[in-house]
Amino acid sequence: MKAAKTILYVLLCCILRASFAPMVHAEDNLIEKASAEFTVPSAGEAFDFSAITVPDGAHYTAKILDAYYYHDGKYEHIKSGDTVEKGMRYSVRIRFYADSGYRLQDATTEYSINGEVTKNIVGTNLVEVGVIITDKTPTEPDEPTPTTFWQRFVSFFRTIRLRIKHFFDLLCHLFGLI
Repeated sequence: MKAAKTILYVLLCCILRASFAPMVHAEDNLIEKASAEFTVPSAGEAFDFSAITVPDGAHYTAKILDAYYYHDGKYEHIKSGDTVEKGMRYSVRIRFYADSGYRLQDATTEYSINGEVTKNIVGTNLVEVGVIITDKTPTEPDEPTPTTFWQRFVSFFRTIRLRIKHFFDLLCHLFGLI
């Protein structure tokens, strides 16, 4: 009888241990680069929050959550369908959502909006980009113009400044100083 109890005990322990095995080994795949494209309206056109796309086969989605501008000392939030004004700088907040089995990690994932990498992370998987409204969308030149030494110099130090700012923002976020 004692041997039967011992065998039953070992069998139940093995079953219990096996039931936790899938949870221990379940791991989400990290998405290293996430990009989205949205239509920037021209002056007088309506801003469409649903006009955002991600590449085909991406294991994530993106959604415009908010758009606002700063005018006369206060922030004015706009809704989808509101018309935009020429010369105004709008800030657009876009959140990325990973599919099941995948994950986004702000410290590792590189976010790209309309072809430009952004380091302005304002929340978990939430990035902010600025757009300036013009009369019409500029056409691309036939051949790219080479960047000058001064442009590369300014770009280098701007990138360093943004990385330092992102580092301190991350520290503040980790220690709850926000």
